[in-house]
Amino acid sequence: MLQRDYSELAVSSSHPFYRATGGETSLRQQGGRALGSWATAVLPSLTKIVRTLDRWHREAVTIRELSALRDRELRDIGIERNEIPMIARSMADGRVAPRRS
Repeated sequence: MLQRDYSELAVSSSHPFYRATGGETSLRQQGGRALGSWATAVLPSLTKIVRTLDRWHREAVTIRELSALRDRELRDIGIERNEIPMIARSMADGRVAPRRS
């Protein structure tokens, strides 16, 4: 197995990062800064994707469970079969489904 010595690696004075930081910076320090900016840029998008997938999953489970009920059971709880997608969507969003009069 080859072993390499990375201790002498640093950003040269011609690199824009050198000029921005005011001196030589080790690769470990550069990685920390890069990771921080990466996380700042990516985490909001990742969070939005996870929330969307969670919402979609809750909606799908609700549709599946309500669709499994018989028409009489749905009538007993005051739901018509054609209302199931709307009710599932509002429940997944955390809203209360509108009641019909």
